[in-house]
Parts: sequence; structure tokens; C-alpha cells
Amino acid sequence: MIVWNKDRPLIQEGVSALGILPKGIYAAPDGDKNSARLLVAADGIHLTQSDFSDLEINEITLQSSTNKKKFIIGIDDDGQLLIDNNVYEPTSNELAIAKETAQKALDGLKDKVSQSDYDQKADSISQTVAQVSGKVDNLKVGGRNYVKSSSGINASDNNRPNINGVDNTGVYNNQGNLYTPDGLFMQIKDVHAEMFYSLINAWTNLSDVPQLKAGNTYTVSCEVVGSFDYVAFRISDVWYEPIPLNHTVATKVSQTFTIPADATKIYIRLNASNGKSGDTNFFNEQAIIAKGFKLEDGNLPTAWTPAPEDVDNKFSTQQQTIDSLVTEIKTLKASMDNAVFIKH
Repeated sequence: MIVWNKDRPLIQEGVSALGILPKGIYAAPDGDKNSARLLVAADGIHLTQSDFSDLEINEITLQSSTNKKKFIIGIDDDGQLLIDNNVYEPTSNELAIAKETAQKALDGLKDKVSQSDYDQKADSISQTVAQVSGKVDNLKVGGRNYVKSSSGINASDNNRPNINGVDNTGVYNNQGNLYTPDGLFMQIKDVHAEMFYSLINAWTNLSDVPQLKAGNTYTVSCEVVGSFDYVAFRISDVWYEPIPLNHTVATKVSQTFTIPADATKIYIRLNASNGKSGDTNFFNEQAIIAKGFKLEDGNLPTAWTPAPEDVDNKFSTQQQTIDSLVTEIKTLKASMDNAVFIKH
């Protein structure tokens, strides 16, 4: 007899048979009519696990529920999940679920420990849980940052926020600038001229910025504080809505934009503003400090993270924090298991 739910049976010369009976088409690989299997009938094709025993899938293409976009799902050589050839990173919601699951597991372990054992370890457990919870609550998952040397802190002409390489021609306009431990300090020089800082100089060939693609949507952001009432982003000659500033506390400012499908050139600037597009009327000694620059895919500004090029190893700060969290949870579980073992 053939075990149909394992490997596909071999076809044997003079033994295996295919027959058409009143109810459908049957197959009997071992020549035994009692083990014949229905293949096709009026209600459709009948498949079993063995029919897929030699199936290999390199990738799967899935259509969105609105049929507007397709996603390619696969894995790389290290077994990491890929979506459209990019390594999948967990969302903040998934991290919250992981935290809840870990908490439930911890609660279950607590029930196994006697009251006396629990009393002895209660303080250390509570402290560890608080540490783990605090780290999870403070995690902010950011997208890949395309800005290199993006912090802006203690920068220099050769090491300042940029996207396609440091070119100091046309980076600043109308400002005395100073690289400080607080960020890029920019002070007005001519009250009747535009003042800006360029992440990409005008007009740069889009082909020289391979990270960016025509037709795609991106979000640029940074933190700004200063005596100007507003700042505004100017991207490829488009002035975006001025963003109000706090004069004493850094404000995170951001702008989402889509590169036109027929675009061949681009620039990205952070401009001083008095609330109107194309501002040039300012006051003497007005200044701003900017830091934490980020340019990322999509329409959501996320927490600042350094560009991968600025990280000395393959793990980002986010991944290091997650790994530390997992280690602490494992250590906590081992401690609880040890308490259970001593009791019994």
C-alpha cells in the first residue's frame, strides 16, 4: 500500500496505472485497485500533500486588497524575511505584541513559584520587569535614513548632513554658519536675501542620487530651534507650507513630497521663513540651530536614526536595543525557572 501523505510515489513500469471510471480519473501507482486515488472528478481536482513534496518556491507575489500594489515576499541567504527585496523590520505594534506575550509568560512563571520564593525575588523581578517595559515603551522604529552624517552635531565642511556627498558649493546661502555641539548654527547676514541649508544642492541630477526614484514618495525631517518664527522646506523649486517654531525648545519639522515621474533633477533645502513662501524679509541677527536630519521612504516622519553608512557594524541602534531586550527577558525567565527548580 502507498502512504499518500508523505513522498510522491514512484511510477513503476508495468505496474502503475491510470484509469477512467464513472466517477472520475483514478491513479494506482502500485497497481493495487484498492489503493487507487481519485485525481479528477466533477467537483474539481483532488490534490494531496504528496503532490507538493518536490515543490520549491523562490518567492511569492501578493496583491493588495485594493489591487493597487503588488508585494514580492521571499527570504535571503541568512533566512531573513524580504519584502520587495528589503529586509523586513518589526513595527512598533509588533514590538508591543512581543512585550505583551513576554509579560503573559512571566505571569505564568510567577504562578509556579511559592509565596516564600516569590517574596525573596519580588524586588529584583519587579525592577527587571520595569526595566524591560521601559525599554519597550521607549522604542521608536524609524525608517532607513538616506542622510549621511545626519546628526549635525560637531559637524564640519567635510562631515556635515548630506545625501549624495559633501559639496560645499551652494550648500549655505546668506548666513554665517558655525558647527556646534548643539547642531548647525545659521545666522542671517542679509535681511533681504533667502537663507537656507541644502541636503541636496540645486540642481543635482537625479541619476546622481540613486537612493531616490522618480515617482516615489519620501519624508524629510529635522529638529529646529531659533529666533525665526517659521522654517519651510523647498524641494525642486516647490515651496511647502511654513512650519511654526518654538523659540526655546527644538521643534521636529517634516515635509512629505513625491518626486514627479518625469523628474531628472532635484534639490532639497531647509529655508528660514517669516510665514510666507519665498521669504526674504528678515531681521538682523535672526538665527536657527538644526540637527537630526532624516530623509526616508513613505509619508510618515519617524524617530531619527543614523544612516547605515554611519554605523560601524551591521546592527542599527534599534536592533541593538531589541537584542538587549530579548537578552533581559531570557535572563529573567532563567531566574524564574531556577526558583521553580529549587522549590521542587
